[in-house]
Amino acid sequence: MRKANFLSRTATGLGVLAGLAVANPASVHAASYSASGTHHCRGEDGANHSCVVTGSVFGNCVDAASSLQVQDCCPSTRVCARDSQGRETNCRRGGTSIGFTMNYCIPGGP
Repeated sequence: MRKANFLSRTATGLGVLAGLAVANPASVHAASYSASGTHHCRGEDGANHSCVVTGSVFGNCVDAASSLQVQDCCPSTRVCARDSQGRETNCRRGGTSIGFTMNYCIPGGP
């Protein structure tokens, strides 16, 4: 059985949703978004690099961007130079975020 959904106006001007048929209210889930962003970092020595943050339980892309932006991954990043054999040398802490770019935000999370 299919029921039409419609929005009716009340005397106070507030909308009222009427005619909504839901078989199991517990099966209605809030939207979940997965997202990723890149922090652009500047180290103590002035060198630039980047690090990526991700998440998968956001209600919308605006909340995802806001949450990922405050998750500064730069301080916990380890930045190293490499010698001719590919070995890490001159390692240092990653510094602080000087910019943020949202890579993606897509519906569907865990």
